[in-house]
Amino acid sequence: MCSSDLIFGDVIYYDEKKIMEYSSVITRQHNLTIKEYEISDDKSAHMNLKILGGDLKGSKKYKAEVKESLLYNCVAFEKSLNGREDFADFIESSKWDINTIGRGFIIKFNGYMKVPEEFDITQTIQRFKPMLMDSIVNDGMDETEKKAFKSFFEVSDAKIPVLIDIEESLISSKLIGNNMLVTYEELEEYEDLEVTIIARVTTNNLVDMKKPFYDPLKDFMRLNRTLRRTMGERAEGLYEIYADQNYKTVEILAIYQ
Repeated sequence: MCSSDLIFGDVIYYDEKKIMEYSSVITRQHNLTIKEYEISDDKSAHMNLKILGGDLKGSKKYKAEVKESLLYNCVAFEKSLNGREDFADFIESSKWDINTIGRGFIIKFNGYMKVPEEFDITQTIQRFKPMLMDSIVNDGMDETEKKAFKSFFEVSDAKIPVLIDIEESLISSKLIGNNMLVTYEELEEYEDLEVTIIARVTTNNLVDMKKPFYDPLKDFMRLNRTLRRTMGERAEGLYEIYADQNYKTVEILAIYQ
């Protein structure tokens, strides 16, 4: 999907900021946000000067608000990538090997995406954050401590871990919650469906499976390094998440089905 012949499809995830940024680098132009068009419907220029015959048509102008189409944006983005040496299309060609592709490449591939089951508990914490926050900040804390904890719990860009199989290799990534176009519960429905993914590779070599690819305290609650190190034993739902084989990391730009 997201190719020049794509007509219909469901966009599940879309990182507008990154796609706009990379499009600007490719075209070497700043992106302009068009809010409305002024359209002129002037047919008089095509009337072969038949003014005397009464065939003059009036000129009409009207303004139209732009309705953004994510599929259209994706098609345009991919067209700008075609032919570049740093773009690897696994769907169109079998010459690529994800294990050897270097950092900075943009790749396109089909695969099955899965959220690790361990994250379900972490996501449950997300639902009860308001109640949990109230129970914590009202327990004899001073104002400075209350503000600190609120800043940790009121994270708007919490990340969701995903693993994707590609040609017997493994890719890991973290979806930014604000870029999701489906709910977390709906995301589970896509685990049994093949999806098309556009992503930027962020590691040159495979990452050892002994290294966690997701840390709820860092990626979900956004605690800084000092606080993470000073914490005691972690509770269920806050453990680091590991893959079952060495993996490549990517920054996902868009997901379609």
